[in-house]
Amino acid sequence: MLIYKNYDESTLQLNNILKYSFYIIILILGSVILYILIQEIIFEFTIFFFIYLILFGYYIYKKTLSVEYFELHEEYVLTKGLFDLNWKKTPIQEITYDYNYKKDIEYLTIHLGDKLFEFEASSNLTISAFFESNCEKNIFYQRSWKYKFYYFLCFTPLLLTIIFGVVLRRKQDQLMQASVQEIGWIELKDQINEIRFKGRSATATIDLKKYKDFDFSYEDDSIRLKNLKIGDSIKFYISPYEYERKILKTKPLNWYDRNFGYNSFNPYKVEKL
Repeated sequence: MLIYKNYDESTLQLNNILKYSFYIIILILGSVILYILIQEIIFEFTIFFFIYLILFGYYIYKKTLSVEYFELHEEYVLTKGLFDLNWKKTPIQEITYDYNYKKDIEYLTIHLGDKLFEFEASSNLTISAFFESNCEKNIFYQRSWKYKFYYFLCFTPLLLTIIFGVVLRRKQDQLMQASVQEIGWIELKDQINEIRFKGRSATATIDLKKYKDFDFSYEDDSIRLKNLKIGDSIKFYISPYEYERKILKTKPLNWYDRNFGYNSFNPYKVEKL
């Protein structure tokens, strides 16, 4: 026999609409990100994992910590999270409860494995009495190992991405610096075809006529940088490592060269001729 539930059918219908809308948005967003990565693979793929972290973390949070829909029956409890596909049935004898205070308001918290359900204790004294008479009081409640595993899983991709990116970038910087120490900076000359400033910052992306397949991102004093304009002839300096692999193509590209920032340079210096 049903004793208590905290929803009506209209909220379930709304939940389904929200849930499937969420899945569609994720599918579209994932497709767009994959398209961008395929067309122009960039090192800042950390953004992808950051988005993943937010979405996946929110999903895990809703799935493992809280209950949106709750039904109390004489022998069992039915629960359903916002993104859960099916109801979960928990026998009464497996449920524990305790009380806690938030801003001087007492809440009854029902523990169903790694899920929680709580409501103001004073809002339904009959339900509170039911759990007190049929369930054990949970004084030292700790979240289950599943919660800890999911929580770790949420942050692992971002952490690994950051570590992976830092290691790769540091290795690449060492290779470029070693080539500069051995040979010195390579001087090139060209004419500005387009220059794009990033807002009010002292950073600009320069497109050149001869080296039109590459973007040159350069940061300098904002006054000096904004003296550059379309049609100006400039000379700039890049590392021998990049010069031999990207422009002369006399040495093979490594994995990092092929996948991250191949079409871009960060020149050491840019001077107007």
